[in-house]
Amino acid sequence: MTDYKPGPTHEIDARIWVDIFYKSSRALIVISKELTVEKINKNAQALLREARPGKPLFTATPDQSIKNKLSDLIQTAYLSSPHPQLDIPLDNKILRIECQPLVNQHYLLLTLQDITRQKQQQQQIEQQQRLVCLGATAAGILHDLANPLTAMASEIEIMQLDQQLQPDKLHNCHNLIERMQRILHEFSGQTVRPSVNKNPSISLPDIMLKATQLLRFSPHFNATQLQQKLNAELPCIKIAESHLLLVLLNLLDNASKACQSSPDSKVIIAITGHHATGVFISISDNGPGMNHSPPDYRHGFGAGLTISQHIVASYHGQLELLSTENGTTAHLFFPQQCCLNPLDSHSRTQP
Repeated sequence: MTDYKPGPTHEIDARIWVDIFYKSSRALIVISKELTVEKINKNAQALLREARPGKPLFTATPDQSIKNKLSDLIQTAYLSSPHPQLDIPLDNKILRIECQPLVNQHYLLLTLQDITRQKQQQQQIEQQQRLVCLGATAAGILHDLANPLTAMASEIEIMQLDQQLQPDKLHNCHNLIERMQRILHEFSGQTVRPSVNKNPSISLPDIMLKATQLLRFSPHFNATQLQQKLNAELPCIKIAESHLLLVLLNLLDNASKACQSSPDSKVIIAITGHHATGVFISISDNGPGMNHSPPDYRHGFGAGLTISQHIVASYHGQLELLSTENGTTAHLFFPQQCCLNPLDSHSRTQP
């Protein structure tokens, strides 16, 4: 296998090397640059039954794509460090092949490893992770549907106790049902991508008031001190009301629940903006921070947050959460293209 005439010492070294090669517990093959099998030990023979000394290596597989990959691996072996490796399916097995040039660069040593069981275990773990993710997502959906269902049940119970229909409470029930429908539609991807130009302008103070009214039946929200800091001249915003309401409800609900362990649970809403720059909304709580890893969907960090991020991104906005041990702040930004000068808005509504 060498290009020089071996002397006595070299002959002894060669015999030792060959002895180690054949007795190795690893599956080893020596091939030439012409891809002909030169030597193969019994462990490699068990994995590649058709491989024989003096035969081309590629007779072991009729798959041309595998042949091409093996050829590329061998070519890469002269240029790459550490030694390159390749996983290939062969005869109902998955083999990992590592390629290493020998000293005189004319021969290559292939190390084979049957990783079928390892791959199967990895696939099982990935499948389990997918199932855990699916279960967590389902738990998130249940969490986000539980609040409007509880509120609606409270409204109906009050009407039953009063034994009379109350239009405002029926209207609240209708809004809560619509909220549940929006959650399901957004999660299933059925909502059409929004068009900013087709949306009517919305007053930010009005939409915030509507969000807090819808949450007033939540015991967590009622036990929370709510502070609002609004700009004197906020722009109107051109976003589908159902979308913005869903985002605000989720963020406010999460914030109110997060700070329940604090002696004085507090949520602060701050809104600033200008029609020429954009709108910035922050919702802060004084809870212990988001220390759930992975997210605990029972505490509100579930499907609702994912849906909210999707909605905001669809308007080219941004939603970021910054959390410390002293609380969490949700920063919400909608760009200039979503904003409208309030004066322009009023003038458009005039006959």
